[in-house]
Amino acid sequence: MASTFTTNFGFEEIATGEQSGTWGKTTNFNLDILDRIASYKAVGLSGTTHTLTVREASPGQGTENLQDGMYRVIKFTGALGGNNTVTVAPNTSTAYFIFENATTDSGSSGPYSVIISQGSGANVTIENGNNAIVYCDGAGSGAAVTNALGDLQVSALTVDGDATIGDDLTLISDASVLGFGANTDVTLTHVHDTGLLLNSTMQLQFSDASQYINAPSATVLDINATDEIEINATLADVNANLDVSGTYQGGGTMTTGGNIVIPNAGNIGSASDTDAIAIASSGVVTFTQTPVFPTSASASVAVFTSSGTWTKPDNFLYAIIEVQGGGGGGGGTVNPGSDAAGTGTGGGGGGYARKLLLAAALGSTETVTVGAAASGGNGSASTATAGNASTFAVAGGTDIVGNGGSGGSQNTSTGGSGVNVEAGVAGGSATGGDINITGSATGPSVSMGNDSWSATGAQALGFSSPGGSGFFGGGGGGSTATEAASVNGSDGTNGGGGGGGAAGDTGGAATGGNGGAGLVIVTQYLSE
Repeated sequence: MASTFTTNFGFEEIATGEQSGTWGKTTNFNLDILDRIASYKAVGLSGTTHTLTVREASPGQGTENLQDGMYRVIKFTGALGGNNTVTVAPNTSTAYFIFENATTDSGSSGPYSVIISQGSGANVTIENGNNAIVYCDGAGSGAAVTNALGDLQVSALTVDGDATIGDDLTLISDASVLGFGANTDVTLTHVHDTGLLLNSTMQLQFSDASQYINAPSATVLDINATDEIEINATLADVNANLDVSGTYQGGGTMTTGGNIVIPNAGNIGSASDTDAIAIASSGVVTFTQTPVFPTSASASVAVFTSSGTWTKPDNFLYAIIEVQGGGGGGGGTVNPGSDAAGTGTGGGGGGYARKLLLAAALGSTETVTVGAAASGGNGSASTATAGNASTFAVAGGTDIVGNGGSGGSQNTSTGGSGVNVEAGVAGGSATGGDINITGSATGPSVSMGNDSWSATGAQALGFSSPGGSGFFGGGGGGSTATEAASVNGSDGTNGGGGGGGAAGDTGGAATGGNGGAGLVIVTQYLSE
């Protein structure tokens, strides 16, 4: 019976009765194989391929079969001009190796890798200067080579020198810690489902010690740079108050959804004119240059004769707003009786305000109130109604108001030689404008008994005053009453005119004129 051979290394197993007197040679050969398995060899490489033989494909009986692939630790040497593929043969041998890639570069593009292969399965690449423990599965034409430490699981690992990781490093425990330094003075701790925590007040430095991010306290995060911090993004969203102690310099457009507040006695300007717009602590604004409005602007006028809402146009630049309060009604008179006269004073004119406002000072809509017409006095209500105020309400600012004129009052004589003089009433004031004009006041009314001016006592006389004027509307005319006649006052003109006073003789009661309604005009200037 002939000898047989082991699959992996070709140990010769002597058959019973074989090699009489010569078995020692075969035994020594087998011992040589065992010696190589426990030993080391340097194998020189050249070119791009090399075959590392574990055993002969068909070893012969009593024939020495020593191969380089029998060594378990192999150091690859030689000068390479490219990566070298080392094929472990035959592809049916199962073996493991410790390989070192100690090759050098024969050109200028290296160093190069050694690629361990056995069949069409997976290979293992050993980069220059690195070691690897690999396993060859001997699966024939489809044999694969595996990095034995590719999926290494250890309970603890200490590395005295440098560690190079060619792929991922995963710390799988919650609250795992990376420590740095001989005394682990800096740590990076995993916070479950949240992030990473740098310990205490440690710094994350960039470039040098002057460039860093750190948290000096639990509520403060510092970003420090010696020159510039640059943020490049489509939008930087800051959800907090922004406190700039130095100079703010922006190279683009600054858009704000709220107010820009300048400190008391602060300035707005350019590099060449830093105080072009100076804002005093009192709020007074001073320009170093005459404001220039766009020459390509167009204008339109919105006239409000009744209350409503003003809507800002899309291309709005600024507006001149005029607010006119309503005129007061004229005073009426009751029936003065025999030989007597009665009069009423005219109503005061409505106040007028004018204001220029830029687009930024106005909301998208503003409320407009127009003062309605006031009623004149009559025999039952001798004192007339005051004029109604008109208002342009500025959201977040000062309203522009034209107040209504005062209502006229009544003056009745007692007849005979009596003479009564009734003082006139005031016009309405105005507030909130660049220009504020008080409406016209009215003159007095006079009533005289029949004996006060005529020797015969034939008749009494009454002279009422006209209504005061508004900025846009004139006052109604006053009346004169003689010879048992009563005359109503005239209505004031819309636009703030006060109603005229009534006058009555023995003829009966008379009614004062109605005050004219208010008015709001918005002259708006639009970019083209």
